[in-house]
Amino acid sequence: MEQSFAGDLLGDYLDKAKKGSTWYRSMQDEDVPPAVASALARRNLIEMVVIPLEISDRWVDTLELHFTEKLRQYQQAVLTTLGDTLSRTWHNRARGMFTESLLKSAAKQAAPLIGSPILSADNPARLSRSEYRVCLLLRHGQSPDQMLAELGIKESTLRTHLSNLYSKTGARNLAELTFQLVSGLPFELGGAKSGRVA
Repeated sequence: MEQSFAGDLLGDYLDKAKKGSTWYRSMQDEDVPPAVASALARRNLIEMVVIPLEISDRWVDTLELHFTEKLRQYQQAVLTTLGDTLSRTWHNRARGMFTESLLKSAAKQAAPLIGSPILSADNPARLSRSEYRVCLLLRHGQSPDQMLAELGIKESTLRTHLSNLYSKTGARNLAELTFQLVSGLPFELGGAKSGRVA
């Protein structure tokens, strides 16, 4: 999109919204503003999601995502889980680092990927069966309460599994672990990057 429609979607709430909150066009009670409806219709887009990243007296930084299909429940769960992490990351960023990262990433695009995703048959993180099942449920957008019911385990057991998963995958929290599982990116084995070959 050539322009942002976050202000049209959030209206008066744009500078009052909680950082990291997730706003869906489809969940708006009121009619969608004409500018938003027209822009989405022109591009055959179904859903728009806005996540306020940083709010100051002079500006509001937002992440605006557009989708051609209705989001599934697990996709909404991932976005909601990642919203706070994205906001904190944006706030703590070093100015110019994002652009530098994009340029470096573009330079590496030609190099082939090596390594396996966490949930691949190779099991690069050496997950136990129980940890693997927890990862599968997380990847499908299940909350901790849903996992407790599905697996029939105690809360303390789930905490132990998650603690082991954080240790084995290098994730610092549930949001990072969920991102690793959903993204399907190669797992960084043993702390050394297995990512790309030059």
